[in-house]
Amino acid sequence: MKDPAAALAAYDLTLHFDSLRELCQLSEKIHETRRQLAALRSPSPQSPRIRSKAEAKYQRGTRVYTDEPLLTAIEKSEALQAEISALEAQYGTAALSFSRTASILSAASFSPYELGLIYDRHASKLSPIRMAEKRHYSYQTIYRHLAEIYAKWAKTANTLRLMRKNA
Repeated sequence: MKDPAAALAAYDLTLHFDSLRELCQLSEKIHETRRQLAALRSPSPQSPRIRSKAEAKYQRGTRVYTDEPLLTAIEKSEALQAEISALEAQYGTAALSFSRTASILSAASFSPYELGLIYDRHASKLSPIRMAEKRHYSYQTIYRHLAEIYAKWAKTANTLRLMRKNA
């Protein structure tokens, strides 16, 4: 790719799908960490259960029973909260990157064929030669279509940048 705009468009599209993958992974990590935090909090320190009225007569005080010491449970809970905060910050950064490229992708109004080429090239990471084999075209045709897609992307991206700058 000799055109810098086309190279930037290819990079943006690769970044778009990488951000999407990262968003999915971070979402799963956040969900898992929240599940661990809920599991840590669910067997919360509590008084022993009273089984009968006769037993209640002899129940004394508010002695706390738990599986692990209270201080270690609090430390684990704080560590999980900090991990969740860090993951949510990463998620915000990835979401910002994804939304920027998604706005260009939706504004460019690509045809379904062009979207298929974009998906094959950047999400599936197929080479243009493999794409040509898959679609039964010559690889020169695929290169030409990709160049048209990148030019359309660059034009739309520049238009959106100008609109943001003027607003």
